[in-house]
Amino acid sequence: MREFVETLKRRAERFLVDAEADLESGEYDIALFHVEQAVQLFLKARILSFGVEFPKTHEISTLVKIAGELGVRGLGKLVRENRDTVELLEHAYISSRYLPISFSKKDVEKALEFARRIRDALWKKGS
Repeated sequence: MREFVETLKRRAERFLVDAEADLESGEYDIALFHVEQAVQLFLKARILSFGVEFPKTHEISTLVKIAGELGVRGLGKLVRENRDTVELLEHAYISSRYLPISFSKKDVEKALEFARRIRDALWKKGS
């Protein structure tokens, strides 16, 4: 299981790198999709690290709730403070691939910062 957790974390980090490259090249829609994927995988890895199988969902808010119930502190506050970003990421999961919608550079920058904060909250000592 530990190997699977590390694989998910590694993939999440890769999605962040991809998102940063997409941001630099002006591909904001795909960048936001990559950020969403990173956040999902960070959360799923953390849930799995408790020995709990993560649910087959793409909803960040659901994954945050589960991680919080498992004892990861600080996530609720982080999500409440960034509710608009969570909603944006959940929306981006579908719309960035299938719908004619565009996102801005500012959206991506804000989402990247949130993803880094989620990662840090999930994997800091004592959480």
